[in-house]
Amino acid sequence: MANVLLMPALSPTMESGVIGSWRKKVGDKVEAGEVLAEIETDKAVMEWELADEGYLRELLVQTGQELKVGTPIAVLTDTAGEDYKAALAQAQSAAAAPAPAAAPESGRRAEGPAAGRSTAAPPAAPAAPTPPVARVIAMPQAAPRAAPASMAAPAAAASAAGARTLEPSSGSAERVKISPYGRKLAEQARVEWRSLSGSGPGGRIVARDVQAAAAAGGAAPARAAAPAPALEAAPSAAFEDLPLSMMRKSIAKRLTESKQTVPHFQSRRKVRMERLLQAREGLKRDFPDLKITVNDLLIKACATALTQHPAVNSQFLGDRIRRFRDVDIAIAVGTDDGLVTPVIHAAHAKGLRALSAEMKVLADKARERKLRPEEYQGGTFTISNLGMFGVTEFNAIINPPQACILAVSATVQEPVVEDGSLSIGRTMNLTLSSDHRAVDGITAAKFLDTLVKLIENPVALVL
Repeated sequence: MANVLLMPALSPTMESGVIGSWRKKVGDKVEAGEVLAEIETDKAVMEWELADEGYLRELLVQTGQELKVGTPIAVLTDTAGEDYKAALAQAQSAAAAPAPAAAPESGRRAEGPAAGRSTAAPPAAPAAPTPPVARVIAMPQAAPRAAPASMAAPAAAASAAGARTLEPSSGSAERVKISPYGRKLAEQARVEWRSLSGSGPGGRIVARDVQAAAAAGGAAPARAAAPAPALEAAPSAAFEDLPLSMMRKSIAKRLTESKQTVPHFQSRRKVRMERLLQAREGLKRDFPDLKITVNDLLIKACATALTQHPAVNSQFLGDRIRRFRDVDIAIAVGTDDGLVTPVIHAAHAKGLRALSAEMKVLADKARERKLRPEEYQGGTFTISNLGMFGVTEFNAIINPPQACILAVSATVQEPVVEDGSLSIGRTMNLTLSSDHRAVDGITAAKFLDTLVKLIENPVALVL
């Protein structure tokens, strides 16, 4: 039997993906559970495992191509010499036809005539589902709570297709983009990838470019001169039009929807940071192996405050508001391709040591684009911390369907008045953006008041 493998949907919102690399070559026998390819989505780089075994007869697409979910990408047959042309033609015809009302299921396969089924059009009556060929390990899909994070600050997800950026300042050089798997191959093969010419979208260096350089003895071919961009302004204008990456497309869509449909309002509080910083210094002194950060302490404080204000730990679902008993906090992490929001699940039930260790692991995986779906889905509240970049105040955009997001700013020294006396204090601005359909102003104010008390009296975090 001939099976035409289709681009799978590896996340609930995945509409397209990029083949980062093929793990098998034409003619190989693929066993059930083996990885056929690495696929870059708008969130992460994921290994695609097959549920069936067979012989890989043809690869229909090259690495670096962005393809819609449901596009035929490879052919698998039960025997090495089986004819598959009829099945392939049928699958390609079905893929080119107008999409049915229901979205294709992740990892479904188009079966050839040998199976006695047609993929050209859905049957009139419900039929038994075709068994999937592809699967992804540990990929639970929750209900609306599992909606992935994607926002401007933060913006969830990781980009699958990058582009070279020409800096406008004088004397600047091109910033070369490379796929995560391509970088890994380059490091293993000791290939100087910065001088390679990328063949991926927007000039991105992909696995095949690195493999070609390694085959040539590690020599990096000179980069071909990029064609001059078509200028729409005066000929002297220096700019380059860059295609939108998958992540940026997702950000543009979700953030536009959020700002246009969610009635945001902001609540601000200034918090004294002296005691929290003293507590952190004490932990560093007494437990040098912990490496507790201010962000770790803020996550713990938010988790504790959210248990006391469940209305803030909620989602607006159109006809109802869902309040959660567990506190699952999404944290914005900066990567080379944009912001990703891994989730610390059940943060309220974890101590500082566990929170800190988990946050470090998730941040590293986010930067390497190795997060599993369950590690970036399901947040009930989001924290975006730009304080490390010196930002003193900002408004974060809500990540629907979550009801709130907290913007954390830098700790600064400034004059403060206490008991009628003027002194220099260390303060931080907190800004809570709330969805007014789910959270009222008084509710937001009470949550911030509890959060400020916890930060200013950090001993309460261990009670």
